[in-house]
Amino acid sequence: MNRANAQDFNMGIKGGLNYSKTIAPGDDPFSARTSFHAGVFAEIPLRGKFSFHPEILYSSQGTKIKYARLENFDSPSVNQNDDVFVAKAEFLLIPLITRFNFNQNISLELGPQIGFEVSGGSFIDYGPTLGVGIDLPKNFSIQFRSYLGVSNVFRKSIVENQSLSDKIYYGLLQLSVGYVIF
Repeated sequence: MNRANAQDFNMGIKGGLNYSKTIAPGDDPFSARTSFHAGVFAEIPLRGKFSFHPEILYSSQGTKIKYARLENFDSPSVNQNDDVFVAKAEFLLIPLITRFNFNQNISLELGPQIGFEVSGGSFIDYGPTLGVGIDLPKNFSIQFRSYLGVSNVFRKSIVENQSLSDKIYYGLLQLSVGYVIF
């Protein structure tokens, strides 16, 4: 099925792997965490080779922090494992993607994304996303997407008696498999 040039509205489901990391300037104490995402999408033809591809995704994200002790970091989503702490955050992501279809199977994806933390916090993250989509036979697709949040992740947290910078952001890589239902 040639969805890239379809004149019909399509809807489907998708899911896959997340590779998320908190990004800090200078000595970065954070490392990546692997998790998952799942949700629904629509594809709305626009004009020519363009289509609008909004999504609603549940996304498990976070980071690993390698320190011996965390102070003033009151969060039930932080787990200690020896000297590595895993900070988990669950988000409802809303990517608003515009797709440019190079041909019948390959597309460039670009657009803003907003994320609402649903794991007990009130954090809202937003930023640009960029990716590549490949439409496969039998209504399947594969997507690879990167995202860089522009909201400061930590406000007044202290790790090892050091105040964390206000310039700490979420980075996210996603590998997804999608299926067009109708």
